[in-house]
Amino acid sequence: QNIEITRQKEELAKLSIVAEKTDSGVMIADKDGVVEWINTGFVRLTGYNFEEFREKFGKTLVEVSSHTGMDQILKFVLRKKRSFSYDSSHIKKDGEERWTSATITPVFTEEGALSKIVTVYSDITAVKQAEAALEEKNEDITDSIRYAERIQAAIMPKDEEFNRLLPDAFILFKPKDIVSGDFYWMVEKEDRVLFCTADCTGHGVPGAFMSMINSSLLNEVVNENGITQPNEVFYEVRKGLVKAMKQKGELGEQKDGMDASLCALFRNGKGKQWTQLECAVANNPVLIIRKSKEPVVDNGTVLEPILEMNSLYMYEIKADRQPVGYKTEEMTPYTHHSVNLLKEDLIYTFSDGYQDQFGGPKGKKFMIKRQKELLMDLYDKPMSEQRAILDKTLEEWMAHPDQPDGYSEQIDDILLIAVKV
Repeated sequence: QNIEITRQKEELAKLSIVAEKTDSGVMIADKDGVVEWINTGFVRLTGYNFEEFREKFGKTLVEVSSHTGMDQILKFVLRKKRSFSYDSSHIKKDGEERWTSATITPVFTEEGALSKIVTVYSDITAVKQAEAALEEKNEDITDSIRYAERIQAAIMPKDEEFNRLLPDAFILFKPKDIVSGDFYWMVEKEDRVLFCTADCTGHGVPGAFMSMINSSLLNEVVNENGITQPNEVFYEVRKGLVKAMKQKGELGEQKDGMDASLCALFRNGKGKQWTQLECAVANNPVLIIRKSKEPVVDNGTVLEPILEMNSLYMYEIKADRQPVGYKTEEMTPYTHHSVNLLKEDLIYTFSDGYQDQFGGPKGKKFMIKRQKELLMDLYDKPMSEQRAILDKTLEEWMAHPDQPDGYSEQIDDILLIAVKV
């Protein structure tokens, strides 16, 4: 018995050292929540001794706590019979604000009766101050990016202009971040309307810088130099981009550029119907869906349909396997495509963001095959409804309940433009 008593005294002495010398504050309350004891660490955290603290704030845990939900926390820990942690702020005796992380623990006897309620407080003021400073910096950065978003939006066609030049059409534009590496561009030049669907290197801020450079080069080549044939436009934009980025093909050099399709639509005289499509395609193809069995003829070459569904035929104007930008191999001219159009033809141009998005029951990519089949299914629907369904389908794909992670974040900028003849 003497040995056991000695051991217990030694244990209590150690616990006393921990309780009194630790920087953490400790508060012990009885089974009714009445505060019985605080350690010196708690006094250092608050500036109040035990008598001052009880006189100023009260006697129970609910009264002395600066957390507004303390009564609910107590009910929770007693019902669940386990600890609970929370953060709260308080004002020290000298007026200084301090933040603490508290863990409240119910203590039960061997018979299961509530005996004590122990709360341990750790000073996290420095962490909270760092978080506040970081949040302020993030707000400043976000404000700057929001301003950049307005600048980027200003260089892209306004909805009114797009609807005027392409009245039976739609744009599905979903940037991954606030600003985007995908962009669209259009202009009316005499007998034609040109529009470009572009996916620049990167996304977010770096991609947005590239989009503004490429949009500026398109304006320069078409509006200032008067070049309107799409393949020649791409050739001149590439020259300007290589010059602007000082690209020489050296080892380790950044290969900035864009995958893009540039289309020029022509009308027959003063008619309203588009009768001819000229285009240049760099890495991203152009799709045409036709209701008639009359084949699509590209510069005298009869194209074979790549997909047939419900008496509809999909044709693909295959892309040149080179970007608009520096290419390590020989930079060859872009192919000139010229296609006669029929009434009710549907033209689709897009970046790779839609088809590459992860989701579905297995968390896999949407894939271009599924995207093409979806476009065929949508053919007979109004353009506004097509856009809404494409958007909803993608959201449901990303949020599919059976996929491993429950929800897939958007991984890239998404851009799709559709025009009906």
